[in-house]
Amino acid sequence: MKHLLIISLFFVLQGKSQEAIQWVSFDELPAKMREEKKPILLFFYTDWCKYCQLQKNTTFQNESVISKLNAAYYPIKINGETTKEIDFLGRKYQYQPSTKTHEFLEQLMQQDGKFSFPTTTFITKDLSMVVKKDGYLSKEVFLELIK
Repeated sequence: MKHLLIISLFFVLQGKSQEAIQWVSFDELPAKMREEKKPILLFFYTDWCKYCQLQKNTTFQNESVISKLNAAYYPIKINGETTKEIDFLGRKYQYQPSTKTHEFLEQLMQQDGKFSFPTTTFITKDLSMVVKKDGYLSKEVFLELIK
């Protein structure tokens, strides 16, 4: 019985993908971009957002999404409530206690005047924004966007 349990556990673990998205930090990004220019994916989330957690636990666990993101993008995830300074493209962005948001998010809001969690933003390798999508993205929608 013990051996049967061990063998079953082995097959269950083998069926699970061991690969995960290789998230990059803002600190790592400049060196990576010097090494190889790739588009950037910014994923804005909060810990309390159920749709953010859903996207993390479904879309970002999908093997096709993982494979394509790791091969073709520098993915960065950002807690929308972070108080840490963000250094992006040589500019430093600060948390704004008065609005309880981050300057970095406010900058992105200027594109269409709105922002919600989660938000996924795709930036070209020449660092111009291409697509900003608010809300949960299923794996099907996500894969269509990263073609």
